[in-house]
Amino acid sequence: MLGGMAVMAYALAAATSIGLSLFEAAPPGEGRLLGRLAGMALGAAGFGLAGWAVVGLGRGVLGAVRPVAGSLMQGGPYRYVRHPLYVGIGLVLIGVALGRGSGGGMAAAMCLFVPSAIWRARCEERAMAKSFGGEWDLYRRRVGFMFPQRRWSRSDACNRRADTASDAW
Repeated sequence: MLGGMAVMAYALAAATSIGLSLFEAAPPGEGRLLGRLAGMALGAAGFGLAGWAVVGLGRGVLGAVRPVAGSLMQGGPYRYVRHPLYVGIGLVLIGVALGRGSGGGMAAAMCLFVPSAIWRARCEERAMAKSFGGEWDLYRRRVGFMFPQRRWSRSDACNRRADTASDAW
C-alpha cells in the first residue's frame, strides 16, 4: 500500500514540477543567459544519468517498488549511488526550472519531488533488504544513498564511527 502511494506521489511531484516550469517562466531579459546555460547543463547531466540508470536496470524499470530483476544491480551508475535514476530525474527537473527561470517549478522540484523520491527510495530499500538480505546490506554500506560516498583514507577510518557510512547522502 505505501509503495503504491509513494509511486503516485513521486509521479505527481515530477509532473507538477515540469508543468509549473513550462507554464510559469521568467520574462526574457539580460542576466538570464547564465541561468539558461546552468539549467541546460544540469538537465543534460540528469538526463544522461537517468538514461544510464535505465539502461543498466533493463526490465527492472517497471514502476514497481519491489525488485523485478533477479539480481542486485551494482554496476554502471549503481556502483556510485543506490538511486541514480531519482538523482537524474531530480537534476532534470531542477535544470528545467532553472533554465526557464521558474520559481514555482524549482519549488515543486525541491519541496515535492525530492521528498517523494526519497520516500519511494526508502520503500524500495526495504524491499531490497527483504529480497537480497546480506548482499543488500554490504552494498548499502559501500554505496551512498543519492550522493557518492567519500572514499576515506586509513587515518580517517580510525576517527569515524562504522555506522555513519551506511546512509550517506
